Amino acid sequence: MPRFYQIVRLIEGRSIFPHPDKFLVDLDAARESDLIENDIAFGAAIAPGTWFWLSGGGTLLLNGRFLVLVQRSAQARVNPGKYSLFTGRADDEVERAEPLMLIRELFEELLLFEKGVLLAPQLDDWQPLVDRAHAGMREAGILGRDVAQRPLVLTPIRLPDSVMRIRHNGAARDHRFTWTASFTNDINALFLFGAQCDIDRLTARDGEFYRDDGGQVVRSERELYLYDLTTEMAHPLTSEGDARLVGRVEMTEPLQYLIGLCQRPPQLEPF
Repeated sequence: MPRFYQIVRLIEGRSIFPHPDKFLVDLDAARESDLIENDIAFGAAIAPGTWFWLSGGGTLLLNGRFLVLVQRSAQARVNPGKYSLFTGRADDEVERAEPLMLIRELFEELLLFEKGVLLAPQLDDWQPLVDRAHAGMREAGILGRDVAQRPLVLTPIRLPDSVMRIRHNGAARDHRFTWTASFTNDINALFLFGAQCDIDRLTARDGEFYRDDGGQVVRSERELYLYDLTTEMAHPLTSEGDARLVGRVEMTEPLQYLIGLCQRPPQLEPF
């Protein structure tokens, strides 16, 4: 079966130990047979007492009111057609050991424009990650090399978090971040960044792509939306159309969880 990512199956009592105040994830106890590299293998591995490590990503909160969302493909094996954050799965051992690296998913998938001008994210310590994501899209032809751009300053929004102790290569280290787990125990690290922009001039493009067996770039071209936390209406950003009311049943579980957190007064603080 093809390899699209590389997460690991964790077994309660062997490689994951859930506790109310702190989870322990022992990556050293995972076996070669626990590696999962596509959605077919993921679906087959779902079982009681089994967890999956690690997925994640996030989105932007614009003007303190609007979340940028993507609608998953109707053909997706997981959460088909649902409204989602910009999320994905860990690619390798390094990302499984460093949950904050899943921030990259947002910047690999979301391109924002204001009247055709690219809003280039500015994110202090994570700027190299943002720049790599945009360089990859330029190399693939998703983003024009000469497109006009201006900086969009992002501010990390600190959400309620908890400690996850991760054991890797013989050493255990505590990581504090926001996360949630789906009904299949698929653990997602979540990130949210605030920014200010002119909503009325805003458009967006899906930056996600993959290469087929022949090395050709295949674009996802999913629909992107601006979700109003006040009215619960989703306004299309990638095409013309009317806004529509979006219910929680139409959303992925991580998105539902993040919206619940956004209903509490957030604190704008660095990680």
